[in-house]
Amino acid sequence: IGLKELIDKGFLSKLVAKTGRVVANLDHLHIRAGEFVAEDVEKAMGEDRLVATACREIVEKTKDRKACLIFCTSIAHCKKVAAQIAKFSGEECAVVTSESGSQERADVLHRFKGGSIQTDLFGGSKGPLKYVCNVECLTTGFDAPNIDCVALLRPTMSPGLLLQMCGRGTRLSPETGKEDCLDRKSVV
Repeated sequence: IGLKELIDKGFLSKLVAKTGRVVANLDHLHIRAGEFVAEDVEKAMGEDRLVATACREIVEKTKDRKACLIFCTSIAHCKKVAAQIAKFSGEECAVVTSESGSQERADVLHRFKGGSIQTDLFGGSKGPLKYVCNVECLTTGFDAPNIDCVALLRPTMSPGLLLQMCGRGTRLSPETGKEDCLDRKSVV
C-alpha cells in the first residue's frame, strides 16, 4: 500500500508541501554511491544567507504549528540552524546529533513530545519544545505523533530517505488537534 492511499484512507496525516522562497542551488553537487557528497551538501546548505532566510521563513510558517522537526546536513549546520531559529522565534531550538548524550537526547525528545523535565533540585523545569534540529538521528524509528511540521534543509537523492523524513509528520494525533503536517523544503 502506498503513502497516498494510507493518507486518503485516513490512516496517516495529510502532508501539505511548501517550497521555500529561497532554494539552494544543487546543480554543482557531486554524487557518490547514489547520494550527494556530504561535504558538497554542507557547503551548499550552510551558506549564511540561505540559512538565515530559511530559518526566518520556518518561524513565519510555523506560528500556528506545535512541533517542527528540522533535518540538517551536518552537526555544524544543525547548530547554525538552531541558533537562527532561536533568534527569529525567541524560543529554544534543541539539537540532536551523534554528539548528543543518551540522557540529553531522551530529555530533548520527551520535551519535543510535549513533556517537561526537572532541571534542578529546587523545582526548576524546562517545558515542551516546539523546534528540534537533527542530523541523521530522527529519520527512522522515531515516533512523535504531535509533529505537525517537517522542515527539510537537507537534500537527498534517496526517495526512501525522503519518505522517511517526511513520514515523521504523518502520524495521526487527534489529541493535539493536528489536522495535517506542513512539509517545508528549502531544497529542490
